[in-house]
Amino acid sequence: MIQIRNVPPDLHALPTDRAKASGMNLSDFLKEQLERIAAVPTNAEIFAQVEADAQAGLLPRISSEEIVAGIREDRDSH
Repeated sequence: MIQIRNVPPDLHALPTDRAKASGMNLSDFLKEQLERIAAVPTNAEIFAQVEADAQAGLLPRISSEEIVAGIREDRDSH
């Protein structure tokens, strides 16, 4: 159960109106929105996964010079 207190009326009205427009009750609408939010990893989660993959040897080794060269090559080819 999630409860949010002290929600200003104008902020409360927006999701209420959107829920009605979608043919949903407010609870189901907000649950759907929370599911969408939860499905997108945070930057910190992405960085942690990349770090874990790097530590496990799952990522190719590439130097900063190779990265810069690749960017320049791509830029110059356009």
